[in-house]
Amino acid sequence: MSARPVAELQRAWAALQSGQFRAVEPPAPGTEEPSPSSGPSAGDADWDPGHPVLPVLGAHGSAGATTLALALATAAASPARVVEASAISTSGLVGCATAELGGVGAGWLRGLRDRIVIDRQGEVYPGPDQVPLPVPAPEQVSLTVLDPGWDANQLYLRGGWLAGVAWPSHGPVVVVTTPDVPGLRRAEQLLSLLAEDTEPVLAVTRANPRRWGRTIRHCMGDRTRHLSAQHHLVGVPDDPALALRGLDTTDLPAALVAAATHVLELTGLETPTQHHQRGRHT
Repeated sequence: MSARPVAELQRAWAALQSGQFRAVEPPAPGTEEPSPSSGPSAGDADWDPGHPVLPVLGAHGSAGATTLALALATAAASPARVVEASAISTSGLVGCATAELGGVGAGWLRGLRDRIVIDRQGEVYPGPDQVPLPVPAPEQVSLTVLDPGWDANQLYLRGGWLAGVAWPSHGPVVVVTTPDVPGLRRAEQLLSLLAEDTEPVLAVTRANPRRWGRTIRHCMGDRTRHLSAQHHLVGVPDDPALALRGLDTTDLPAALVAAATHVLELTGLETPTQHHQRGRHT
């Protein structure tokens, strides 16, 4: 038997003492464990926070989805929340809250950053379908930006509430990728998995699409070209200092927040007028 970390044993003992545990019954003889679903369905989306949820899907690892998710919440006209469902070992939001509130539910940790509520996972799970439902947001929150934090293919195949919300049947979805051939190919594949009634916005980080060379433009797929023609392709500028230090308590670069504002406007969740009013009051 492998040794368990001391912290894990301490959490288990605390849960036992407080009654926060449940017995797991073994499967009945002749039955099998349920297999992963073949994709998300409407029945998987059993999480309803009571306000709009904007999924931000990274086409590949290190595309910048978590950074953009925080920027979108920062650009929101009203108080917003970021829900990061990745395991604690891969979290990009550790250290970016200005106040840590600790545990607020099964596996969830909460922090505050100005008007933004940050809920992130404090545990490690074998798959996205094992991540527990987020805890309710404070009443003043009117937008939740969801950063699933899992590989898109695994997220699509494993089902669960997370896949049901990250792959909605309709409404806005933000896809994030990088301005290189592999990144655009992965983005094209991800876009092909979205439902027809979704309204995707493609955010390309670390580059200005107007300066792409012929090689990059030549590898754009049909869906990427369509979004570009519809002006739903947004370039997110690179910031060397942010890339070096990662997300921390420092204010996000103004150019990044401006790009996130444009993305929000394209989703239809907020209007330029709302952002203009917010700017006058800050």
